[in-house]
Amino acid sequence: MPIMMKLILILLTVLALSNAGAQSTCFDISRATAIKDTILQLNNYDAFFIGESHNAPEIDRLKLGLIKYFHSQHNITDVFMEIGFSAAFLYNRYLETGDKSYIIQPKPVYAQLKEQAEFWQELYEYNKTQANKITIRGMDFERVDFLKTLKLLMPKGKAKPESIAGSLSFIDTLGSVEGNLKLWNMNQYGKLRKDMEAHRADFSHYFGEQYKLVEKIMFNRNVHEDFKKRDENMRINLLEQLASGDIKKFVVLLGLGHTDMANEHSLYRRLQNDPAYAVKTAVMTMSFKNALSQEYKYLITSLSYKKNKEHLIPFFEKYGMNNCKYTLVTSSIVDDQMIKKKASYFILSQVEW
Repeated sequence: MPIMMKLILILLTVLALSNAGAQSTCFDISRATAIKDTILQLNNYDAFFIGESHNAPEIDRLKLGLIKYFHSQHNITDVFMEIGFSAAFLYNRYLETGDKSYIIQPKPVYAQLKEQAEFWQELYEYNKTQANKITIRGMDFERVDFLKTLKLLMPKGKAKPESIAGSLSFIDTLGSVEGNLKLWNMNQYGKLRKDMEAHRADFSHYFGEQYKLVEKIMFNRNVHEDFKKRDENMRINLLEQLASGDIKKFVVLLGLGHTDMANEHSLYRRLQNDPAYAVKTAVMTMSFKNALSQEYKYLITSLSYKKNKEHLIPFFEKYGMNNCKYTLVTSSIVDDQMIKKKASYFILSQVEW
């Protein structure tokens, strides 16, 4: 082989190795500019699916840091969550006003723990200083907070049509802050839905301009009884919101299984297989090192420690940076093919579980 050719091959090898080593970064979630876009090429994407381990330690601080980062550095204002339309309404009202009564009695999903309450408080404090406000969007099934939302949407002082007076009084009683929370359950959703189906015109007349949201909540195609169809129904709900053309870039916060790039049934894969979805999308999967010591925990979605420790331990030891709480790694440098196919990026956390 000619000397010049050998030199070129050596140079290319050195460049490849140096580039691979650079495709990970330690980032501080308290600083919005901490992630190095030029290294990890995040600017190539318009949507970011973030797979989380629900209720993991510091998960809310990590999510808050990522939301602030994508908002300040990528101008992303729309954040989809694993919640229904009623919870999204309550969270947006809270972010607009700072009135905590919107997110208590009952507490919507992802506002029930102390750390979660702090997440919303800090997001409110951040959002009120921004010109471009963050909007929370739902796409999952409704929870018991739907009654509270319906109560808030009821027109004050308007006479209740006799045909739906019973349902409206039920909403008025249980939807109030003073309502007996022990009586809240999702059976009420199905009963109200049937009554609304039978009296659509009366409900529409009563709620007036708010009926569009009421209908969206009460006829959400994603219902708890159809739990196995969640990802498919979230796909439809998300696409309907994108159809207006107003949302150009967005973040989606979901449990790990919904973002799994290797699972043909995940929300991510369903969207990628849909011709109507043409958004350049990256998946970030959160991973926790010390979950390796507990067989019932999961590090990477669908990869349990008990069955896959020969993959997971070397993965974390090789790519997790020492003295770094959070390491962001691009999948392009990951050797293990089973892990590599799960996400575009991996967030490796050193936080104790």
